[in-house]
Amino acid sequence: MRAIKLMKYGIIAIFFLWWFFLSHVTFTIGSFYVTDSKNNDFMVKYYYPAPINLFGLYFWVVSELPTYVVLYDKDNNYIGQSDPFCMPHSIGIYGSEYILPDISKGDEYYERFFISGEPFDGSYTIPVKEKKWWSKVLQYFH
Repeated sequence: MRAIKLMKYGIIAIFFLWWFFLSHVTFTIGSFYVTDSKNNDFMVKYYYPAPINLFGLYFWVVSELPTYVVLYDKDNNYIGQSDPFCMPHSIGIYGSEYILPDISKGDEYYERFFISGEPFDGSYTIPVKEKKWWSKVLQYFH
């Protein structure tokens, strides 16, 4: 009886933590911009966050068209996404140059997606091999 109660509260706590921290970037409904690499190994899709939790509402109130980025491989399998807690408006993203991963170079510098000139110190960097914690959690939703 006590184990069931503990498990119930654990599931409720996990659901609440997911909803509070990651639900605004979990559901990718309709990307507004798609780009792929020249060697067709990777694809990037740009999305707007959903205003369904405090973070999502905050980004829509503070920013004009907040944007996050999701990186896919050539078979449309999820690799990772940008920082869910730092989203500038889409105009700042359009003004920068994006650089897709190129794993053929054999250098770890090229094994990530990033946007050059972004003012948020790597919040739009998406590594191909070593996923960030939010990408590890969100991979099950894609």
